[in-house]
Amino acid sequence: MVYQTTNHVLTADLFINGKWIKDEDQAYFESLNPATGDVVGRCASASTEQIKLAVDSAHKAFKSWKNTSIPERANYLWKAVD
Repeated sequence: MVYQTTNHVLTADLFINGKWIKDEDQAYFESLNPATGDVVGRCASASTEQIKLAVDSAHKAFKSWKNTSIPERANYLWKAVD
């Protein structure tokens, strides 16, 4: 899930296989504004298990995704923005 903390820093968890994934001990890394050095976001750093889950899910999804039209793909991506 992506959410904003009280200090206006965005935090992004992992989205794998259609679900937001976050371990209890999830590691994060900071994203910095290159002009100011200010922290603008925190992004989840995937563990080895989370990477394997993501790759396996992507392989399974590709079977149907490869037949999805470009307009349909665009709709999915626009929905992700919301």
